[in-house]
Amino acid sequence: MRKILVFIFVSLSVVYAHAERDVFEQVSKDLLRMGGKPSVAEQSGPYTLIQLTDSTTLEIYEGDKYTVVMTVCAPQCSSYARVYNKEGVLLYPIEPTVTSIFPLASMDKQTGEITWKDNDNWEY
Repeated sequence: MRKILVFIFVSLSVVYAHAERDVFEQVSKDLLRMGGKPSVAEQSGPYTLIQLTDSTTLEIYEGDKYTVVMTVCAPQCSSYARVYNKEGVLLYPIEPTVTSIFPLASMDKQTGEITWKDNDNWEY
C-alpha cells in the first residue's frame, strides 16, 4: 500500500512540474523511468485520460489553466480535483459538492467541468 501511495504522489508531482504543452508525453516518459506503465487511454482536444495503474487514473483538462482529477480505486473509488496555472502552481482545490467519504468526480471532456457523486455505496 505504501508503495502505491508513493507512486501516486510522485506521479502527481511530475504532472505539476511539467506544465508545458507536451505535459502528457513528458509525464509518461518520467513514469516509465520510475518503473510505472502509464498509458494515454483517451485524448480528445484539451481532455486527456491517463491510466497510471490498473486502479489509478488521471484526467487533465487544458484550458487557460489545468484542471486535474485523480481517481484511485482500492477497492472503493475516490477522487480529488485541483486547478493549476500554466506554470504548475496550485491555484485551488475543487471541493466535492456532496458530503461523502468516497467522493467520485467525473470530468466533462468538452468543457472540463467537474461533477461529483457519492460513492459510499457498500455491499454487505
